[in-house]
Amino acid sequence: MEDRQAASFTESDTKPSLRNFLALVAEKACFILAMSLAGPFTVLTALATQLTTSTVVIGSVTTVWNGALFAPVMLIARWIRGHPERMPIIRRATLVRGMAFPLVAVWLFLTHAQNLTLTLAVLLIGMLMFCVADGFVAVPYVDVIARVLTSRERARMVWQGLLLGGVLSIAGSLAVQYILTPGVVAFPFNFGVLLAFAGVFFLSAGLALRFIPEADVQAMRPHQVLVDGSTGPRRAHDIVRQDAAFRRMLLTRLLTGADQMAFPFYTVFALNVLHLSPESVGVFVGAQTLGSLIGPAVFGRVAERSGPQRVIQLSAFMQCLAPLLGLLFTLALGAHPSLSLGIAGAFVVAGLSMSSMSLGYFNYPLDWCPDHDRPTYVGLLSLAGAALMLAPVLGGFIVQYVSYAALFAMTAFLVGAGVLVSLTLPDKRSH
Repeated sequence: MEDRQAASFTESDTKPSLRNFLALVAEKACFILAMSLAGPFTVLTALATQLTTSTVVIGSVTTVWNGALFAPVMLIARWIRGHPERMPIIRRATLVRGMAFPLVAVWLFLTHAQNLTLTLAVLLIGMLMFCVADGFVAVPYVDVIARVLTSRERARMVWQGLLLGGVLSIAGSLAVQYILTPGVVAFPFNFGVLLAFAGVFFLSAGLALRFIPEADVQAMRPHQVLVDGSTGPRRAHDIVRQDAAFRRMLLTRLLTGADQMAFPFYTVFALNVLHLSPESVGVFVGAQTLGSLIGPAVFGRVAERSGPQRVIQLSAFMQCLAPLLGLLFTLALGAHPSLSLGIAGAFVVAGLSMSSMSLGYFNYPLDWCPDHDRPTYVGLLSLAGAALMLAPVLGGFIVQYVSYAALFAMTAFLVGAGVLVSLTLPDKRSH
């Protein structure tokens, strides 16, 4: 069985064209640039802090993001397995995804955010629209890159796309810092401008994928339309029970994903506790951009030479550093603002962990899972992300009823446990 699975991913199976490779690199770069203008941990969280003072509600912004991004993916995976073509699904979904944040921007421009509660609801609806549409992109997208690129080429495409996107998003971080500086653009038009431009680049990412023809995706092994016996919860249960490496990877993802409890609150902690100025959000975006530049350069080479499991291990260790840094700053309240900006190190880790998702978690099972199970593997990994969707709300409760120190300490403990589990992941590449 393992020989047959491994054989489904040999270097000779696929012959990617330069056009497809460049399209995938361009898509990833445009997507990262757009995320620098509408990141859930930076810009969207900063917008939420202008609409409410409740840390629980602010935490729910990231909860909606994670829940809508990951929760429906198992259903989407099952639906997609009944459709033989992939690119038509991606094209329609990227169009819907690209319109989500511009619609929120239109609301901000027309209403001036006079009703804060209603504006918060519109923001959450826009995020829901974006994330559900992105789910219809993500599942077939993974199937596409698994078919048109080999394991080494996937790693190369991902790190080059991430690196290019990181360079472009430097401009995005500077734009965020400038536009959110008091007196430059009035609220809520400042956030409206950012979300509108984010939509432009999300649409550009979708446009890049249109250069990949369905014929190239189907060239080696046409998709089968699979029915009840080969899909659904029973098959997902069998995969988790029988595939020990995948099971350990899921556990690593769940434990290290506990960092989601703290990530939305680094911005809030910096603004409300360390009393940094609003334009410091641009510094945080820049720090996350720095992480997104370092990540591909480091993790890309690691993935090519040592495999995606090594990327997961290194990323888990780095994720543990962020809450430890937050804990350090809770003990250094009252420090000079220039020192307090050191909390931006947590956002460097956020940028690094973005690289690990593509180069590590999503690339790892593609090295051995069979074609017909690939959507289920992707769905299960996304379901692990959905299981973490309440983590920011839990983080909000801890902050509101205990302290920031307790939040950072608990996060560090759980992520540290994930580091230990990650060390048991084997190298599953076919050589």
